[in-house]
Amino acid sequence: MQRGSETVRATKNIDIGLEAGNTLLVQLTGSSFTGTVDFQSSMDGANFDNTPYVSKDSITAVKSVSQISNPSTRTVYIVLAPQAQVRIAVAVTSGSL
Repeated sequence: MQRGSETVRATKNIDIGLEAGNTLLVQLTGSSFTGTVDFQSSMDGANFDNTPYVSKDSITAVKSVSQISNPSTRTVYIVLAPQAQVRIAVAVTSGSL
């Protein structure tokens, strides 16, 4: 298992390569954060589309591809397998994520 963390204060893409289609766990915590987060995936590393995820903290684990707006409380998301290349697209208006 690989771990990493990153604080995002400006709009950016975080690219993550996965081996053998592994599932990705992502914890988001905002600090006065206003902005959006999209989980995206690509088969070729060039063309990305929103990819299904579920909120681990949700009572009903319903798949979604919706944009996450203004996350503030710590929430863990599971980006569903199989994926080879995942991008976390973060658009920041203010604060940090």
